[in-house]
Amino acid sequence: MPEPNPPTSPTADIAAFTAACTFADIPNSVVALAKKSILDALGVGLAGAADEGAGILRAYVESFGGTGSAALLGSAAAAPPALAALSNGMAMHMDDYDDTLRSSVTDLDKGSIHPTAGILSAVLALGQANRCSGEALLTAYLVGVEAAAKIADALGPRHFRAGFHGTATCVGLGAAVAGARLLGLSAEGIATALGIAASGSAGLRENFGTMVKPYHAGQAAGTGVMAAELAARGFTASGRILEASRGFFSAYGDGFDRRWIDGRLGDPWAFDAPGVWIKPFPSGMRTHPGMSALQKLMKSHGFGAGDVDRLSVRTNEAVYNTLLHHRPTTGLQGKFSMEFSLAIILRDGMAGLSAFTDATVQQPDIQALIAGVEYQAYGAEDAQAGGYTNVTTLLDIALRDGRRMQERADYCKGSTDDPMSYQEVAEKIRECTAFRGANAASVEAIIDQVARLEQLGDLASLGRAIAGAY
Repeated sequence: MPEPNPPTSPTADIAAFTAACTFADIPNSVVALAKKSILDALGVGLAGAADEGAGILRAYVESFGGTGSAALLGSAAAAPPALAALSNGMAMHMDDYDDTLRSSVTDLDKGSIHPTAGILSAVLALGQANRCSGEALLTAYLVGVEAAAKIADALGPRHFRAGFHGTATCVGLGAAVAGARLLGLSAEGIATALGIAASGSAGLRENFGTMVKPYHAGQAAGTGVMAAELAARGFTASGRILEASRGFFSAYGDGFDRRWIDGRLGDPWAFDAPGVWIKPFPSGMRTHPGMSALQKLMKSHGFGAGDVDRLSVRTNEAVYNTLLHHRPTTGLQGKFSMEFSLAIILRDGMAGLSAFTDATVQQPDIQALIAGVEYQAYGAEDAQAGGYTNVTTLLDIALRDGRRMQERADYCKGSTDDPMSYQEVAEKIRECTAFRGANAASVEAIIDQVARLEQLGDLASLGRAIAGAY
């Protein structure tokens, strides 16, 4: 006789949740938040597609023939789903302008993940190939983000400390879950897709500041699509890949904490808590509280770069170590430099895509401002005593006229504390796609269709709008 309440496991729980969840089970508020992230990713993906790194990968994908069923961001060509997902995922993360999901675990710094680039790229490619509806895409995307979020929360802290990048590893598992759901696989098939994807999980933070960092999102998407398609064809893999003694949690994280995954799938949805941040600046999210705080001070006190005698900034050690380029010389390095991020705000009062270029970073006045930023880390005792979040940033500014001001920033624009509206996201993608020369009419069509995504009978019109953007 079977046990009345057989023991559960993370792999089985995720697979069962994914197979059973319907669009009607998802709160309307979560759907609305998801559509903002989807619009954001498509917009920054179209902008990122014009960047050099994304162009190199897309040309590689197109060298296989440039034909297939899934649209390529930045091209009128198409490709098979796995290759389209690979190319599009990198484009969406190319400028580091895509959304960010912080960990629910606040007592440990386990890093953040960029969920949408890898997961949306996977379901968009598979959805076009299989003529899925917008509702089916939304459902698959949301269960994929949910799986990635809970896996990242439960994963032991060694994962981040050892140098792994969760956008490559955990998001790849979420992409596999989402793809398997879109293909209509059973719970058993979804578990198999997880098993396949887990052996393809890779991505190291040492590559931050190079083309490989955005490639991680494409790798996650491509791995997820291939895992789902192979599982659908009968490929085999371990059905307990997350919790097994030689599985993902043990190998990548030195164990896992059940409290962050048991009974938490869809309760709460990751979009509700801890919530997904949409970026106001095309740089590493951990630069944003400081950048937003500096903007606020400059506007309220009326000063610019020439008025500053000293600018000091402090964050926790994990943020300091993530923003590892303290004297950047390239645009990619600038995205992971607190010093450059504050320097460009000081000089220009803003920081769009045009700021994060090699030419801008290398300008003599910017290099002088970078050298003048004093950046240090505060200790764990200070963080505990002050009740700091894992992104709390402290600014201390002395002006030449004798004024001194201090600011503490626990969040920024685009965070759950100060979210962007759908129209604000639309304005963001209008700006960044115009900067990269995308067709404005196609961008407006994307804005319109994503707003009513659940009403689309299939994704053909959205695919045409993407293909027509360049």
